[in-house]
Amino acid sequence: MKKKIFISKVFGMSFVMLLLNISGICYNIFMSAKVGAEGIGMFHLVMSVYSLFLTISVSGISLTATRLISDMPSSLAVKCADSVVVKCIKLIFIPASFAFFILYFGADVISQKILSNPDCAVCLKLLSPSLLFSAVSSVINGYFTAFGKVGSISLGKIFSEGGIWITALCLLNIFSGGKAYMAVVMALCTGTFAECMWNIYLWRKNRNFLYCTGGASNSEIIRLCAPIALGSYLRMGLLSLENLLIPSMLAQYGEKNPLASYGIVKGMTLSVLMFPTVFISAFNLLIVPEIARRRSKGYKNGIKYISSLSLQYVLGFAFLICAIFFKWHSEIAETFFKEAASGVYLGYFFLFPIFIFCDSVVDSILKGMDCQLTSLKINIIDSLCRVISVFIFVPRFGMIAYIGIMYLSEIINLLFSFIKLKKVSQLKFPFKKGILIPFLSAVSSLFAAGLFSFVGVWSGICMMCGFYIIFHHLYSKII
Repeated sequence: MKKKIFISKVFGMSFVMLLLNISGICYNIFMSAKVGAEGIGMFHLVMSVYSLFLTISVSGISLTATRLISDMPSSLAVKCADSVVVKCIKLIFIPASFAFFILYFGADVISQKILSNPDCAVCLKLLSPSLLFSAVSSVINGYFTAFGKVGSISLGKIFSEGGIWITALCLLNIFSGGKAYMAVVMALCTGTFAECMWNIYLWRKNRNFLYCTGGASNSEIIRLCAPIALGSYLRMGLLSLENLLIPSMLAQYGEKNPLASYGIVKGMTLSVLMFPTVFISAFNLLIVPEIARRRSKGYKNGIKYISSLSLQYVLGFAFLICAIFFKWHSEIAETFFKEAASGVYLGYFFLFPIFIFCDSVVDSILKGMDCQLTSLKINIIDSLCRVISVFIFVPRFGMIAYIGIMYLSEIINLLFSFIKLKKVSQLKFPFKKGILIPFLSAVSSLFAAGLFSFVGVWSGICMMCGFYIIFHHLYSKII
């Protein structure tokens, strides 16, 4: 893919995902006001179990579809892409159906024995059919990603977001008070269904119906997908265990309302913290097939160049976001949520974007380099250490311990992932352009923005972004 086309696709999808994330933030604000911190905490508790079954239903299949199509010569990919999609859907329906039946018929046991809340059973039963729709959507999105069909992916997300909003607004009048979280659950189901139906429609519309004699076999699909899926199952199981442990460990620490505290961090603080990822998620999605094509053609220098450039761009953006959260963490959080604690926690997380953004792009490059298994091994070890750390430290030090665990976990994860990337690509870390210049630019822009403290929060943020760009350009010329 040519550089201009690639950049235009990244910017196009970033713009759509920006709108969707703004919509998502507004939705979280709206639902937090209607449901309350405890209701949001309960919803995320249900989602910790649902996410595990969703992982069983979709893990590895989207990346497998993307990789199989991207690794083919262009002429063969056009002929055989639809065959790959059909075979992937047939195979992924086996684990997806298994997950559906276990979640639906085991909802009562899971709610009583694991979640210790019988009300969660209805939510899990309502969510269970969406596992099948998510599996189909995942395969088709892998197909769209391989061909860089940014518009198709974006439209599916827009239909999903629209379905969520419409359903939530309609059902909030029915489920009020303590049952308002039911509207959130049913809205999620509607959004998943809407995205799946739209993806199927677009795929059928673009389907070429050509006969394929050289497409991927079932054994090839299983060879790529199975290791990724098994690793994801284990990692998501550990993540679900971590999420289930946090409220009980906070209760042992002496937290008066552990579910509400959990909801503030997971449903409010992290939703604001992760909002800027919209600007790099499109890049991460499209870099996988781009790296895969270069690897299949043996372009080692091209891989090294694009990897170094990716890290420079992501770190440059991350330092700007860190500076913004450092200066305006309370004001930003209080703009979206009434809970003052969310602003305090956001201040603790102000450095987190550097590690999470960098780790996400390194993981995407490793997937394109056919090193996804190494990435999964690192993530599994990381998740296991987090569970053990939550069990040991959170009862003693509370939420501060959990924040420290998240920082340490992300730093270690990034370190091992980068070591692997350096080994397979001979990449040299761009310290000057990736760390030194962005750091100096962030410090200088913080000082400059401080001179205009009389302006409003959002005007100040816009000014700071302008200062950051100017200083970044100047330091790039000087250093």
